[in-house]
Amino acid sequence: MLVTMPSARSMTEAYFAAVVVNGDELEHYIVLEYSRDIDGAPYTVLGEWTTDAHLNLGPGPDEFAFLIAVEARLAA
Repeated sequence: MLVTMPSARSMTEAYFAAVVVNGDELEHYIVLEYSRDIDGAPYTVLGEWTTDAHLNLGPGPDEFAFLIAVEARLAA
């Protein structure tokens, strides 16, 4: 399921969330997050929330390539 969030304005706010379930079990919650570099320039980060941690999966794609990145993460 793809969830579109309200406009992200602060770090770690998400543009999109991909919710992957298997039956009644949540398997993955992957997000495309807003961030800023050291000079203040905005960029995106691909992240995943688990029951134990918030994972930074590195620089994110643009919003349109998010689902392709999610598919690649799930295939890995």
